[in-house]
Amino acid sequence: AGYFPETHDPAVFAQALRAIGEPLMDKTAEDISMGRLLTQLFQVTEQFDLYYWEIQKLARHYATNIEKEYRESEERFQRLIETNFEGVAISENNLLIDANQLFLKMFGYEFSEAFGMPVTAFVFGADLGIVEKHIKENYERPYAVRGVRKDGTVFTLEVRGRTIPFHGSMARVI
Repeated sequence: AGYFPETHDPAVFAQALRAIGEPLMDKTAEDISMGRLLTQLFQVTEQFDLYYWEIQKLARHYATNIEKEYRESEERFQRLIETNFEGVAISENNLLIDANQLFLKMFGYEFSEAFGMPVTAFVFGADLGIVEKHIKENYERPYAVRGVRKDGTVFTLEVRGRTIPFHGSMARVI
């Protein structure tokens, strides 16, 4: 069922196992040297490349599953972001790397325009100090600041940020 390397003859493997197992048939556990038995089994495992083959097989299996789980996690994350009733953006090193449609609409940008912008570009100048302080301190409670739309319109918004692991580094969700 796929558990034996194709490079070896299963009949020879079965013979090697019988050579280990048959002498033990009428013996009790007390009569068997477990150290010797394990040594023999490890020798057969090595002789038939089962250890290395199984490691490769398990590595392929887990790599495939990890990739699948990662894709599913990304899809769930995107659904959560897009179905949120609030504007959500993610920044890395103070640059916008992702945002949901509500955030983009609120500020009047297309994603291609907003991507890579400093998050402080969305903040009214007089409120920059507050935002920069909260980013630096990883402040997570809600606070009010004024935002600036693409057309220059200033509006009040409530902001709440959190630093999270994201694609192998730390990012800030706002």
